Amino acid sequence: MTQDALAWALYRDGQFPAALQAIKKALASGVRDQHLFFHAAMIHLAVGRGEEAKRFLQAVSEINPRYENFHVHR
Repeated sequence: MTQDALAWALYRDGQFPAALQAIKKALASGVRDQHLFFHAAMIHLAVGRGEEAKRFLQAVSEINPRYENFHVHR
């Protein structure tokens, strides 16, 4: 989750290529987490990888179909 936090911070700072590298490390852990996949989707969109982003958003909805209706700041 540390790599996910780093990736999201880099994304929020507009450092999209660096965010992509960090999120790839986070995803390599094999963790299936809706927040991780959402962050991965947004980062992939930011670097122009729409198909991968769709795949991650699909994973989010499979884990929690009501993801957009609930959000906790962590």
